[in-house]
Amino acid sequence: MNVTQAAYQVERDLASPLAVWPEYSPATIPLVIFDDDDFRFYNHPAPPQRRPAHMMGATAAEIDGVWTALVPVTTCQDETDLIPLVYHECFHAFQHSGAFRFDEQFDFFRSLAFYPELDATYRALCLAEIEVLESPGLQPGQKATLLAGLAERRQAILAARADLPAFVQHLERLEGTAFYVEQQVRAQRFGVPAEMFSAHYGGVVPGKYGWTRHHAVGAAICRLLDGTYDNWQGQVAGGASLSALLIDRFGQQRVDLACLDLAAIVAREQQSASQIRAGLEAQIAQLEQDGAIRIQWPEGASVVQMLSPTAAVSLGDGRLLHGSFLTIQLPNGTIQLQGGRILQDYNRREVMFPAVPVDHTADRLQVDTDTAQIALSGVGRIGENRFRLAQKTRG
Repeated sequence: MNVTQAAYQVERDLASPLAVWPEYSPATIPLVIFDDDDFRFYNHPAPPQRRPAHMMGATAAEIDGVWTALVPVTTCQDETDLIPLVYHECFHAFQHSGAFRFDEQFDFFRSLAFYPELDATYRALCLAEIEVLESPGLQPGQKATLLAGLAERRQAILAARADLPAFVQHLERLEGTAFYVEQQVRAQRFGVPAEMFSAHYGGVVPGKYGWTRHHAVGAAICRLLDGTYDNWQGQVAGGASLSALLIDRFGQQRVDLACLDLAAIVAREQQSASQIRAGLEAQIAQLEQDGAIRIQWPEGASVVQMLSPTAAVSLGDGRLLHGSFLTIQLPNGTIQLQGGRILQDYNRREVMFPAVPVDHTADRLQVDTDTAQIALSGVGRIGENRFRLAQKTRG
């Protein structure tokens, strides 16, 4: 789909928008739709005449000081992809423009690197939540009570890392609600019932264990709260996570989780997680054996990153293995990597990737290959294929 095709669909929908969240309408939200060659703004008070440089993915961002929804129409096959995605990203702009209070404190990428997606007990609790939410034999109140018990146990694991509870609370509030809005639109506008792991979604495809699960599971909890908790939207906008609402309302009730047979699920997940971890460690060992390049940056450096959310796996110990691409912007320059087998180590503040020809002259590091494009200054060599950036400030 290109911008011209998408514009017709967007303008037709915004003429009669759906009411899917209190006081929210995409018809008043600044929005830009774009493809590789063209772009078009809506509702922006002073739309730029030139294409903004950071217009790449589906998100919400400030453009000339105004929170704006960004929708890449090339990711959409038809209006059943496009219109729900417009509502999703416009909702993010709505959230950030003051409708939601966001005061959680965490480092997103560092939290991602310590997220316990390979912890067998955590994985079992994640699967049990999905089983409860999808069970046709449970009444809403029963589901909410079981989910409250599971959420308490899951949060106890997250609490082992100081920033993880805030990280997950933010994901539930930010992405769970936006995915809920998207699914409501798809159901009401196109008659496509909400599914926890929808194949129609035009953005991040949620998984069952990693951080993207909070898109899908969060949306399912929103639908459950629709029938069990009055004014839950106001509570979430005010700062409460979806899990906190469940625990607050239903956590005081006696809950017997024996019906979920968690011990058996943990045993299965222990084997599965061990196999996954062994495979990841083997990839890392091979990367090192093949003479990988390592680049370190100093503590406190300003780092801006872009990654493929569904192609990054957290080992839970501060390391992320990327299977697609990674872009790192530093005060010293930019590192752009493609092709997978890219390791980030947040303990060492280091990225490691397959060896490529490099040009290290004086204090500059240059790489230009199919899999790596690097332009850095203030770089010292500290070993074979190992480099360290000097502390540098912008300006």
